Formats: sequence, C-alpha cells, structure tokens
Amino acid sequence: MIRGETPEEGGRGEPGLNLDGGLEEVAAHLVGLYFDDLATDGWSTPDGSDPKSYWRYLRGDDTHPVRAVYEVPADRGFTVGDVTVNGKPIRFGAQIADFITIKLTAVACRLGQSTTLPKSACVEFPRTAAAALVDTVRGRTGYLAAPTTRSRR
Repeated sequence: MIRGETPEEGGRGEPGLNLDGGLEEVAAHLVGLYFDDLATDGWSTPDGSDPKSYWRYLRGDDTHPVRAVYEVPADRGFTVGDVTVNGKPIRFGAQIADFITIKLTAVACRLGQSTTLPKSACVEFPRTAAAALVDTVRGRTGYLAAPTTRSRR
C-alpha cells in the first residue's frame, strides 16, 4: 500500500513489511517518522519559564506528530535567540535539532518463529579464520567494520 492510499484505492488497509520471510511487521498507522520528545535539560530562558513550553506540534495527532515549531510568543518579551542551551544562546535550528528524538511505532507478530538470523550491521564482511582468532584473542566479537586501506608513502 502506498502512503496515504485507502483500502478502496487498492491497499490492504494497514501496510505490511515482511523481513526476509521471517518476522512480519505491521505499522500501527501509516509508516512514517514521528516526533517523540524535545529534551530541554540544560536549557534556560531569561524569565525562568519552562523552555519546553515553547515547543508545539503543528501537524499530526498527539501520538504521531509530524511537524513542530519552537517559538517564543511575542508577549513574553524575548526571542528564541535569548534562550540558552548549556549557557550558549540558540542561533541555529541545529542547536534545537540535537535535542529532538524521533520514533517509529509498529506492531509485530509471529515473534520467535523467524528462521532468519537478525541483522545488526549495515555491511557484513566474511570472516577469515585468522580474523576470528585475532578477535577471540583480543576479546572482540560481532561484525567486522569496513576494511580500511592505508597506503604508506
């Protein structure tokens, strides 16, 4: 089903995703990323008000907000630039973005019935016996990182 498509338009109702024939995940709502929270620990305002109170959701519902804004109402007598994060005034949106968490909600079924091994790395390189031995001696386990190529000149 395409995002925004209704069952009458050819969709199945709830979108589904089958991962390698194993666990089937069905999104509780249309698949998307949603705002989870804005952590304002270390933030302060000139008047001592709660800095989180200026964070508002503009689109989406209470559990699936998709658009937000951080703005201080004009009647407060100061601007976003007067709010400080760890003692530094906010000058750029990225300073706020560092404190935003995003979530994706889904419902899972057929737990424990998958025959596919879990994936925990983007890239998996074949392990040689020598590499496994070195990792064992060093106490490391897991996937290998991408090999580095260093040329000495």
